Formats: sequence, C-alpha cells, structure tokens
Amino acid sequence: MLSRRFFLAATVSLLLVPQSVFAKKRAPQDKKMGLGPHTLAREEWPPAITPDFIEILDASKGYALLCAQSGRLAIVDFKKERGPQVIGELSGLGKKVIDLTLSQHHVFALTAQDSDSEQTYSVAIVNLSQPGEPAVSARIPLLYLTEPTAIAAFGDFVAVGGTDKNGQNQILILNLSSKRTKDEAKEPIATLDVQQSIAALDYQERQLVVLEPAAGGTTVDVFNMFNPRAPQKVATLKLEGTYSTMARIKDMLALAGQSAGQSADIRLLAMHPTPHVVSGQKLPLSDIEDMTAQRGQLLVLGNRADRTVVLPLTVGKGLALSAGEAVVLPAGNQMVSSKARMAATDKEAYIAAESGSVQLLSIRNNGWEYTYSHTIPRLPVASVAFAGNTAVLGGSDIKVYDVSSPEHPALAGTADVPGVVRSVASAGDLLLVFARDALTLRHVDKPSDVVATLKISGQKLAYDARRHKAYVLAAGDKTTTVTPVSVSQTLSAEPSQTLSGVYRMGSALDGNLLVSGLNELALYDMASGQQSQLGTRIFPNLAIRDIALLGDKAVMTAVDSSSRGFLLTINTTKTELPTIGSVDLPQDAVAIAASPNQAVVVGRSDTGKDLATIVDLSNSAAPKVVATFPVLEAASAVAIKGKLAVVGGRGLEILNL
Repeated sequence: MLSRRFFLAATVSLLLVPQSVFAKKRAPQDKKMGLGPHTLAREEWPPAITPDFIEILDASKGYALLCAQSGRLAIVDFKKERGPQVIGELSGLGKKVIDLTLSQHHVFALTAQDSDSEQTYSVAIVNLSQPGEPAVSARIPLLYLTEPTAIAAFGDFVAVGGTDKNGQNQILILNLSSKRTKDEAKEPIATLDVQQSIAALDYQERQLVVLEPAAGGTTVDVFNMFNPRAPQKVATLKLEGTYSTMARIKDMLALAGQSAGQSADIRLLAMHPTPHVVSGQKLPLSDIEDMTAQRGQLLVLGNRADRTVVLPLTVGKGLALSAGEAVVLPAGNQMVSSKARMAATDKEAYIAAESGSVQLLSIRNNGWEYTYSHTIPRLPVASVAFAGNTAVLGGSDIKVYDVSSPEHPALAGTADVPGVVRSVASAGDLLLVFARDALTLRHVDKPSDVVATLKISGQKLAYDARRHKAYVLAAGDKTTTVTPVSVSQTLSAEPSQTLSGVYRMGSALDGNLLVSGLNELALYDMASGQQSQLGTRIFPNLAIRDIALLGDKAVMTAVDSSSRGFLLTINTTKTELPTIGSVDLPQDAVAIAASPNQAVVVGRSDTGKDLATIVDLSNSAAPKVVATFPVLEAASAVAIKGKLAVVGGRGLEILNL
C-alpha cells in the first residue's frame, strides 16, 4: 500500500520534482517563545528501511549502523531515553549493497550500480567521524572483479573477494588510505587466488580468513597479512559440511552452518600457532542465520521449531563449548525469520530482521534476556489528528503521543492495524481510524482496544465533528461512492450515494462535504441524507494537493506544471466556488491544516528539503506567508489546535504557531 505522498506523486508525476537522494538530519535549534513560529520538539523515527546489515558503531553511546541492500544507511542511537532515534543518515550508496565492513571511523561498502548498459561495482567509503552527518568520501571502482561477494578491512587495508573475468575466485587487497590517490587506490597491492566461491572474509590480527562453503564441503584459507603487499598462505582447512557463517575473537575462529549430516553445527578453530579445528558441537536449531562473538562467548541466531532464537555459547578452556539457555524472540509478522543479522557488545545484542524491526537483548542476572523490540516504520505518516492533549499519527501503525508538554512529547501508546492507516480523526473521547477495508473506533489512551468495527472500503475518510458523521470516499473510473457513517459509541453505515466525478480527498464541516480530484473541486450538502451539489469548479492549470473546509470559505493547495506551490482561498457560498485570494508557496504543498485565521502547509522544496509554511488567513483576499522553516523528512500530514501544530512524516514535529 502506498503512502499519501507516493499516491500524490503518481497522480501528478509530471508536475513534481524528484526527491534528493541525500538528506542530513539536524536537531531543531533552541528558540525562545515569542520569536514567531518555530519548532518546539522533533521526534524522528528510525529509518524506513529493512536493515539487511547491522553493526555496532559506538558501544558506549549505543550507536548502531543499519543499512539496507537498497543503498540506504542510518546511524541510530539506541540509548535515547524516549526510544531509538536516528542521528544521521544517507541514501544512494548504490543500486545494491552486497556487503559492508567497519574499520575505525569508516564504512567500506561493496556496492553495485548501473553504468550505461552494464553493471559496475565499487567500494564506497563512508566517513563516520561525525555520526550525525555520514558522508561518502570516495568511490573506488573494482576493475578486476566481475562478481564481488564479500569485503573485510583492517585499518586502511581492504580485502574484496569475488570472481574475476576468467571465472577465477580471487581476492583483491586494496590500500585505501587517505594518502592514496583515487587512481592508486584502484590498483590492488596484492591478489590472492582460492579454489571455491567466497562467502565471507575476516581481516583482523594481521590475518585474513577466507570462508568458502560448497555442497561438497567447506574450505577455509588463512593468510598471514603482516605485509599486506605480500600475503603468505599459512593454512588450508577442509571441513565436511556447509559452513556459511563465521565469527572471530582474537585467536579463536567459530564456523556455523550444517554438518555433513545436515544438522545445525558449530566448529571452533584455534588460529595459532597453526590454524586447526579444536572442537565442535551440534546445535538445537533447524537453521542458522548469523553469529557474533564477544569476550569468550558466542551468540548464534537461528530458528528452532516455529520461532527465531538466540543461543548463547560459552567458550571455556581448550575451546570447549557449553550452551546456555536460548532466548526466544517475540513473534512478529513472521514467526520464523528467513533473513536476520546480529551485532553485539559484551552487554547488549541487536538483532535486525526482515520484518523491519530491531530487537535488543541485554545481560541480566548473569544471562541474556530479551529487552524490547523497536519496529521501524516502512511508511511516513498518512494522517494526523489532535485528541485532547494527545496527537495521533497514523501510517504503518497508530502512535499516540502525549503533547500536554509540547516541548517534550511522550509516546503514550501504539497499535498495529491490518494494512496501512489512511485516516485518523478525533471523535469525542474516542479515536476514528480508517485502514484498508475497515473503519474502527478505538480508545485514545489505549488504541489497541477496538470499541466498534465497520467493514468498508475506500481511499479516504472525511469526518464532520459537529454532526458526528464520517464520510468514506471510494473513487471509481468516473464516479465516486460516498458512504456516510454515524459515529457515537458504535458505527452505523447509512445508504451510499454516488457523486459524478473522481474524488479522492474530502473535508467535512457542519453537514457539508468538500471533495477534490486531480483538478476538480465540488461542494455538497449532505445534511438531509440526500446529497445536493452546492458548487463545482475545474482548475485546468493546477493539480490540487489538499483541501480544508472552513465554513463560508475553504483553503486549497495546488501545484502548477512547473511544480510551483500555491495556497488559494475559495468562496464556498457561490456555486462557481470563486477564488478569493492566493499566495505562492516555497514548496509543493502536499498537505494542509487550517483554522479560519491560519494555515500550516507542509511539502518539499525544489531542492529536496521538507518545509512547513505558516500562512496568515485573517484577510482571505490576501493570504500572507509569515514563516517557512525546515521540518522532518517525508512531512506529509499536519494538524493544528490553537497555537500548536503537529507535522507527521517519518516521526513527528511540534510547532509553535
């Protein structure tokens, strides 16, 4: 299901400017009350990505690096008092991230991208010296590999494994120090050949370990990297079974996978004086996803029966293994993970799953225990509403924030909803939620409690708070079906009515319903139970973005063919719905919230910045922009109450008006 911003982009794709591929996150500046409209608080959610890679960036600060194969990277602070928060991010690492590794203050990402008609590969170097502003400092083309598969780094030396143009399994050793020119960095200082396909590399303690699993058995090659320009092979080990995951602590290397008998298995290798297998043990798992090692202990992430678990293994004297109690992870949308990654410190472990969540384990009572799970929203907010002293945000789920202290909003409740939330509205002491094919009434203080449910389909909900009436709009090819719903402690659908025209947006007030399509506006009297058209108008040179009905006037945002944004005030007392006044906007005006004297418009500038624009409506004939300032990413919904506004995007931002 697409978000509101994506839907609008699809309907006016020729009118919109592409989003910037790189966005920086900055905390809102402290501003004193009385200095005009400004941000009071911002709560950003973790990145809207599926974390295919996870690494610990700074254990003392709780910084973790998440990266998606699609090329989006984020630095997340998991020790924030009010929950995880994105502190820095970037996108556009490449069309695909194949593998990545951390070394000092850099990420080395093995990436693929399209160049003309062929796919090319490179190492993207991301500078993390300022975690709040990660930046690509260089891209090193890989000239000698046609299919790279793995990367590892030790200091400024990077090993990249894959297949060359002759089909040979090869490892390139690159010197990527800042003192090397880009041309010098392209040329490997050494190349190594191995027999089997390379699945993973480990480069530390001046040793390079190459893991090469295959159906007929697994090969482990070990190279002495004391002189990276002249690596020396010190051992080749052959193991029966397929071992595709490895982790290392100093002189110990652990391999996990399937034994020759097809059972989950782990092998421990001593790396000095000569690499050799010391011990092994079957694991009570059906399959293994990932493994990490910390201070004499291994954590194995895998599946058992119908659940995903983390199995701790203590490494004793002589590399003997003893299994601890498995930690069963809470079931999400999928009971068993088919793609998960793990990173750990000696006290905490982070598990990133394909469901888009990060789960945290901590050491408690001398054992590992599940702490919490944070779901990463996949979509920005589609709708925002005020309900008393709370702000309700609907998108991939429902989030309720206590904004009684607007400088310090606090998450008060969440609720999962089948499908994607399209609209939320405050209905007295209850919450009206429209998602996919159902309209529900819920308690604001506990949004997971459903008071009433009505099965109904449509694209948008308009709620008339004065008449306690909701209108569900379902647009067809040439007409739109409107279903009125009486709202009390129950939901009662009234006979549906058909409007001539395709309308996907609506605003309702005191028995009237204002609807809009791509460039058409229409007003209906719905109070009698039989719709009566009060006015209609076509805007041939504009694409309507959002509308708000305010009684004898309405406000509308739109863009022209050059993507310039406008706000128009409309006279709703005349059948031709004439324009009273208009003002240019410095953004594409994706959403609006308005009171009779003031409006807040959110959208994106032609340079890719998300903005909020405050418009004075006290003189309808001459609306005036009084302030514009940056807001959180993907701002796509807004609500106002008195002197406050809540902007929803990938998180929320509270504005003082």
